Amino acid sequence: MNLHASYRVLSGLRIRIACAAVGTALSIGIMSALPLPVASAAPSVNPGSCGSVLLAGSAWLGGRGVNVKSNGADEGLGSDCSSAHSYVNGVLAGDEWQCPELVSRLYLSQGWIHATWAGDAGQPLWNNTPGNLSKQANGQVSYLGPGDVVIINVFDNGTSDGGHALVVNDSSHVTSGTVDLVSQNSGAPGNAKPQVSGTISGGKVSIGGGGGGWTYQTIGVVHAPSTQQGVLDFIKTKNTGSGKVELFEIPGPNYQRQPTVATPTWFSAGDANNGWFQMEQPTVATPTWFSPGDANNGWFQLDGSTLVFIKTKNTGSGKVELFEIPGPNYQRQPTVATPTWFSAGDANNGWFQMASWTENRWRGVNAHRYRP
Repeated sequence: MNLHASYRVLSGLRIRIACAAVGTALSIGIMSALPLPVASAAPSVNPGSCGSVLLAGSAWLGGRGVNVKSNGADEGLGSDCSSAHSYVNGVLAGDEWQCPELVSRLYLSQGWIHATWAGDAGQPLWNNTPGNLSKQANGQVSYLGPGDVVIINVFDNGTSDGGHALVVNDSSHVTSGTVDLVSQNSGAPGNAKPQVSGTISGGKVSIGGGGGGWTYQTIGVVHAPSTQQGVLDFIKTKNTGSGKVELFEIPGPNYQRQPTVATPTWFSAGDANNGWFQMEQPTVATPTWFSPGDANNGWFQLDGSTLVFIKTKNTGSGKVELFEIPGPNYQRQPTVATPTWFSAGDANNGWFQMASWTENRWRGVNAHRYRP
């Protein structure tokens, strides 16, 4: 499979097509031709009409991906089949249906970012990485995890010719070997390629082998929050020397070292039995849809920016019930409200928790404008 140049032939002239960016001004950047051999032959897909779903979100990232959309007759090109922009909860994701739009739409949908990730594919996207995300330059990439974004520069016979962004769709951290890649606007008119492959070895990530004068330079990897190295948290509510709730943190993988964070918090130790303490990224202080009457009926937690309530007592169904309210508006009705397989009789038989969806549940990476 090859990733070819993004151009059209018009009146005998080869016209280069720009790759639409994600940004507040929606600037246009060049995203160009990449002959790209792929390690595993993923099936080609007929692009169909503009905005058609080429790969359902339920089919990648363990069912927590977003729909990969077709760029219609412009599949694989930098021109847009649509003049519209996409939004997630009112936040701009990008131009329909280019590669950076998919990255931004995924991250906004998962609550990993809460504002537009601005920048053309390539160096601008790397430079504008949201501050809450960690990144590693190529050559120093310790792993690729599900949801990570690989960002590359593209060269045509040594001349800079734009960039590209790809999302990792693997089930766990990969430190060496092949990873799957999923992308939007990849392939060629009449022949979409929403899935390709890449490799990681010795801290370096490679996307294909180029050819015909096309070469690719990986800038680096932006890690999805849920794939970053685990941190062991201890929230001490009793027998604290400060009289406050105290927070301790030990980043992995060496959990035997002294905490890097050991501090009192604003909260009084008197709140020890008044609710639940948990470490998460969002900083929120807001009423929710749930009644205080449910305080002892189950477990509350934040999964990313989603408020989760696992109700184990006083359930109408006789089953353990699951409720989810995606942020930032936690006062709206739950988007998920369903009984589960578990019996309410298991309420005191163990611990219920929504595990990170990245744990052994999916494979893939997001490529952009790849052609067979």
